[in-house]
Amino acid sequence: TVCQDGGGDEDDDEDQQSVDFLLQNFAREGIPLLASSVPADNFAPFLNDLLPLIMSKAKPMCELVDRFYSLGTIGEILQSLKSVSGGQRVAGQLSNRLLPVLVAGVRDSVSRIRYKSVFGLGCLFQATGPICVSDYPMILSVFSDMLTKETDQMVIDNLCAVLCRMIMSNMDAVPLEQVVPALVAHLPLKEDLEENKTVFNCLAMLYTKTPALVVPLMKPIVAASSHVLGNNNAEPGSFWLC
Repeated sequence: TVCQDGGGDEDDDEDQQSVDFLLQNFAREGIPLLASSVPADNFAPFLNDLLPLIMSKAKPMCELVDRFYSLGTIGEILQSLKSVSGGQRVAGQLSNRLLPVLVAGVRDSVSRIRYKSVFGLGCLFQATGPICVSDYPMILSVFSDMLTKETDQMVIDNLCAVLCRMIMSNMDAVPLEQVVPALVAHLPLKEDLEENKTVFNCLAMLYTKTPALVVPLMKPIVAASSHVLGNNNAEPGSFWLC
């Protein structure tokens, strides 16, 4: 009957949704794992085939959950490339394709999308090292604008961590006199406490290399570190500046 046929179509739709969900889970967990397990040059041809599909799910017209997982997968792939042979070169080759997607994401109206996009940009700059230095001024301008307008604390905390990663990767490419005071003004981290280690590692490095910049900021830095030490939820080892 027509009713029975309609039910079959609904079952088919549900089956397809289940398949899509399983594929998304594989992409989110399996692809970054593979990227971290083999030399980047060996995995690059497969990654080039997979990326268009992953990136297509990050478009604004896609479902929110698809966009969230797509952007997260991009970040995790880049994070994996950071630690494998040839990863910096492959990440650099992908940067022109991924940067516009991630920059569009940080300007999104949905905070979860902004969060994942900021995370992805941090992973991109860590993975590419000096290759993407020419993009620093544009990204720092975007982040500066975000810090003045952002209301979601997880996004703010992640922005602070990404700024620290950019400083640690290419300190000379960052206008420290402007960026570091703005960074310190947004401490302590309040939600993304795992990033305390990143932030205080960065501050410790800056104190060693540019003490004249850090010493005038010691009062808020000490206040932030005291907050971390007094927070039972902070990650062990998150306080490194002493």
